[in-house]
Amino acid sequence: MTLKSEVDLEATDCCVCGVVFALPKHMLDNRRDDHSQFFWCPSGHRMHFTGETPSEKASRLEQRNRELRENLELERTRVENAAEKLRKLKKRLKTKRR
Repeated sequence: MTLKSEVDLEATDCCVCGVVFALPKHMLDNRRDDHSQFFWCPSGHRMHFTGETPSEKASRLEQRNRELRENLELERTRVENAAEKLRKLKKRLKTKRR
């Protein structure tokens, strides 16, 4: 009996010793997503991913975008209110001069 299997490997390197090694792509993807699971390089150094995943980065940027849009709306309202006050003051000044 013959068993054939294909595995997609992804190369990475150890952050301690620099050795380059490969692991199944799905395993590295899972480690990038969960941040808390450790794996080891062939030399025995314990490693884990700490950076943002693309989905985490997208969520963070979407939240920041919402915050900036809200701030923009608040500033527009503030400017419109100030412009209205200025218009009223100019009108009152104009009527006092007559």
